[in-house]
Amino acid sequence: MVTPLQFPSENEIIDYLKRHPSTDDSYLLEKNIIQTVAKIFANEKEEPENVAVVLAFTLQFLNKDLELAKAAIDINKNLIRALTDCANNKEISKN
Repeated sequence: MVTPLQFPSENEIIDYLKRHPSTDDSYLLEKNIIQTVAKIFANEKEEPENVAVVLAFTLQFLNKDLELAKAAIDINKNLIRALTDCANNKEISKN
């Protein structure tokens, strides 16, 4: 059985994603992607495989409105990695 991921508050997610090497991209902030994702996952408990599904639908929705210039698949992979680390309270290495 897979343990669900427990996400912190919206502000904690935003702060974490802004610092995570996979999502410390100003493009994600400019397009409000980090903020939108943080609102969706804040204080939620989610199965790891559901994170990918929710992100895929979210990015598909955002792409219709924003016409994202960056490949949504790359954004999705990076967000999955960063959100999983965030929910697992993984420390961000300082390189």
